[in-house]
Amino acid sequence: MKKRNLSWSILWLAVLFALLARFIYLGKIPWGLYWDEVAMYVDLKALLATGRDMHGLPWHQLIFPSYGDYKAPIYLWFAWLSAKILGLSTFSLRLPSALAGVSTALISGLIAVKLLAWRQTKASKKLHSWLFLSTVLVVSFSPWSFLFSRTAFEAHLSQFFLALAVYLLLLVKIKDKWKSWWLIPSILIGVLSIYTYYSTRFIWPVLLLVILLLKSKQLLKDKKNKNKKVLIGAVSISLTIFSLVVTFLLLLPLEKSPFYQASQQFRFSTSSIIDAKQTTSRVLMSNRYRQLAGNTAIDRLFFHRDLFLLGDLAKHVSANISLNSLFLKGDSNLRHSTGVQGLFLLSFLPFFFIGLYHLAKNNPPTLTLLILWWLAAVIPASVPNEVPHALRSLNALVPLSIILGFGLAASFVYLQQWQSNRRIHVLNLGLAFILMTNFTIFINYYFKHYPLQSATSWQVGYQELAQLIYQHRQNHQPVVVLEPEERFYLWLMAFGPYHGSEFASWPEKHFLKTGFDEIEFERPKIVATKLKRTRKPFLLAGNEESVLNLIVKQRLNHSLCFLSKTGNEGAIKPIVCMINSKLD
Repeated sequence: MKKRNLSWSILWLAVLFALLARFIYLGKIPWGLYWDEVAMYVDLKALLATGRDMHGLPWHQLIFPSYGDYKAPIYLWFAWLSAKILGLSTFSLRLPSALAGVSTALISGLIAVKLLAWRQTKASKKLHSWLFLSTVLVVSFSPWSFLFSRTAFEAHLSQFFLALAVYLLLLVKIKDKWKSWWLIPSILIGVLSIYTYYSTRFIWPVLLLVILLLKSKQLLKDKKNKNKKVLIGAVSISLTIFSLVVTFLLLLPLEKSPFYQASQQFRFSTSSIIDAKQTTSRVLMSNRYRQLAGNTAIDRLFFHRDLFLLGDLAKHVSANISLNSLFLKGDSNLRHSTGVQGLFLLSFLPFFFIGLYHLAKNNPPTLTLLILWWLAAVIPASVPNEVPHALRSLNALVPLSIILGFGLAASFVYLQQWQSNRRIHVLNLGLAFILMTNFTIFINYYFKHYPLQSATSWQVGYQELAQLIYQHRQNHQPVVVLEPEERFYLWLMAFGPYHGSEFASWPEKHFLKTGFDEIEFERPKIVATKLKRTRKPFLLAGNEESVLNLIVKQRLNHSLCFLSKTGNEGAIKPIVCMINSKLD
């Protein structure tokens, strides 16, 4: 027992370190705020000042229009509470996600232990003491969980609520009228996850249906319920229908939101396998193959365009579930992955196969649920063309972590069988050492190298440019920004000397601000045209190369230029120049 206690204590210390590391430099690494984060920052600034968003709309709306991307409300409400308590900052904006990361690790362990009880065997009894720790360790050490715990993405908070809803659903006992009431909070939390990240609406009903059906199947197999099969079947069907109906009724307010249709159009505008261009391509391909094959009834069926659609979907799903993305390279988008590690540590790869084997042999119902959960998470994420996509498939974090947790726990149990052998102590510590070393290498890369490598992805330089403008602007003089991208105004609103109550009165088009406080956002060609009609002094700001090129080409008389002193290499090199007039 003492040998296990030492390994146990060391692993728990490692887990505690991994969870607390989510809060180290939380507001500083990653270096920049991505436009989704800075848009929430601006809304928070307005909410704190007026109780309304940047457009003057009430806080209790179910769809925040933001900059025209139509955000779900729950993360903003939690961040608002965080900012009220701690003050508005990048740290308070990202804090709900960090807390969700810690909570996800704990709830994953609880789900794993609950699923273990689905099939009581000798193996399951031995696993019980290790399974909670092993699953919590997997989530804690996962780069997937770690990275999203440090950024303000709604999907990360949503996947925690989904996991919590699943755990509450597992507490439901169909035969017990009192414990069947766990169904109510489970449905409420499940719907809450949808109001946090809208894509979860394709996943929660599937899990609700699958878990209730698996529970019913287990009850019907129990010999004690031989004479109650009709009653159990009727109760199970009633609870399933009730659950789905309540879920859809609770989603009706979302569909009645004035921004619902616009939000749907925005999401469907993403490049995907169902957009018009690819649909047309599949139709042409289908017709060509049919003609080449003879255009018989079988040919028309075999080469149907929908089969080509399923083929494209299968390719995208395979990209999202590939071992390459899970354990080696992760997502190519450096906001979602480091680019040099997988979504899980490479040292966990053997435990993935061990977990699959152990569950297939000892607990098939649990394996069925976890595989269906995994697929339900990645199939909606596989419709867009950008794959693999760690953000859209984030709901797969918990089921995959539980499979790995079973594999890791089974390995500890297997080593423990050699209790008479003194090497068991060394083997346990050796396994712990390998895992902690792999995590330490990841942490070292994340804090030392990742901030610079990902600077462009996190739009580093935009905040510095906004601060540089307000630092050198005098008496509200006119400013022309050669905007690095059309949403740059968000950084000016976030980090400018504004209270938040002014935002709603500023002019906008399709929820994009068009100019305010004598600040204009223009492209270089438009600025060149305007310069022919005015000689009024102004401040010219933007990326160093764009600004200096315009000054040279238009022969602008400038007195001083100021560069950012941060020295960070990012998406732009901020510069502001005092423009006095246009030279003849």
